[in-house]
Amino acid sequence: MGHGNSDLVDEYRALVGECAWHSLTVDPSLEQVSAAHYDYVLSVLERRGRRSGTSGMKVLEVASYAHTTGYRLQQELGCEVTLSDISAKALQLGKRMAETAGLAACPQLVAVDFHALPFESNSFDLVYISSAIHHTWKYEMVISELQRVLAPGGLLLILNEPCHRVCSFYGFRTNRPASFTKFERVLNDLGVLRTFAEPYLGSRPETLFGMIENQTIPLRRLLDLLNSTTKIIELVLSPEDCMGDLEKSWVDNRSKGFEDLSRIIESALTERRAQAMKQFDETAAGMQFHLPPPEQLQPFAKRVAQALCNLPPVSDQEAFRTALSEIFGAAVQIVAEKPHRQFDRPDHTLNDRFETKDDVIYTFDDRIRKILLHDSSLLPDIQVASEGEIADFFPADYWQYTARDASQSSLWG
Repeated sequence: MGHGNSDLVDEYRALVGECAWHSLTVDPSLEQVSAAHYDYVLSVLERRGRRSGTSGMKVLEVASYAHTTGYRLQQELGCEVTLSDISAKALQLGKRMAETAGLAACPQLVAVDFHALPFESNSFDLVYISSAIHHTWKYEMVISELQRVLAPGGLLLILNEPCHRVCSFYGFRTNRPASFTKFERVLNDLGVLRTFAEPYLGSRPETLFGMIENQTIPLRRLLDLLNSTTKIIELVLSPEDCMGDLEKSWVDNRSKGFEDLSRIIESALTERRAQAMKQFDETAAGMQFHLPPPEQLQPFAKRVAQALCNLPPVSDQEAFRTALSEIFGAAVQIVAEKPHRQFDRPDHTLNDRFETKDDVIYTFDDRIRKILLHDSSLLPDIQVASEGEIADFFPADYWQYTARDASQSSLWG
């Protein structure tokens, strides 16, 4: 590979890695998640008084993966839907799944880089994105783009995005719970895996593909961005999802004051660290797992204790839960609205200068298009490849080919 091509791969490592991830993995929860997204979007429309005006509503899902939510929105509500994702293969898988489910809708499928959406400003009445903003360090650019393409009076829905956790050393990436090593299981059983490793468990497989897993987005910065050109009208935080009995006991003990609470936290972490290190083995060392040195525990405990002692009163639920989410992390769910004003809706959301291949419009610049157009891919498409095609790339002993139903087969690692 020439030097220029090497630079290109380095520049777009995360994008290429994400496309590879989509090609080489199967998500068994696609149908379930798609249904949940549809129900959520419908509930927002009903709460905001938009349910009766969905016919012709222009809807954009960003980072739609292979979800079929948009197909149902178009078929059942009459929306004009555009589905966009970095991976054309994921979009095509979603189309096949929709056909299998008997959904005859034909949304516009667009392969995009969500840092620079190819759509005209003020184009969509509803824009939604789920579990995707954290796949970039440049989250501010993505939010700005989501706000730009949203029409005045339109709704922006952000689902299941993680925010920064004060109470974490961010020591290492973890496997998914079903694949925990012995050391990870020990830390998890002791209630300190989120504190010593990472707040949102299971990011290690994606990072091995070069994907970005940004778990450090500051909650207040996120809220400020969304209140800049849009206004947050619904905010749901779930810090409890990132808290175990240990963290809850620290919250309960904050009435003891800063000094006592900091000693309680330091003692708990010191004791659990010592227990965990007895189980540190060659596997943990080989995976570059590590725990903070003992001298870092006291200043950390003081920082967490101070944040807990500064919590607003519980009677102010919004302020209390926001501060609690900053300390322990939370999955963030937001509905924002763009202020109403007179504007001329663009004639076209997307111009016709882009290349279309296999029902997907490719909007990347020429450099990235050359390595992401799937006819030049060096990877098999796990979603549709035959057993023989897969075996050409991966030894058959490493996987099992099973049929989920009469019309669909999947590869499970």
